[in-house]
Amino acid sequence: MGIFSGAYPVGKVKWERVEGLGAIKMDLYRTKIVGGWLVTFSAGNAATGSGSGGLTFISDPEHSWDGSSLNLEEVK
Repeated sequence: MGIFSGAYPVGKVKWERVEGLGAIKMDLYRTKIVGGWLVTFSAGNAATGSGSGGLTFISDPEHSWDGSSLNLEEVK
């Protein structure tokens, strides 16, 4: 038995879409998990069937990230 071989789901994940601005067109979603956010993206070309994607964890214990990019001038 593997870690993902259970017969029944144990819960539901609520993904929130994060809107993007700029030239790169991709689907970006986040969900709250213990200690921060789980973030996933995908970008591709439906006509050719090619694409890419990723999944990462962002540490944010208070879940204060509103989904916006950082203003680097304010970070200094």
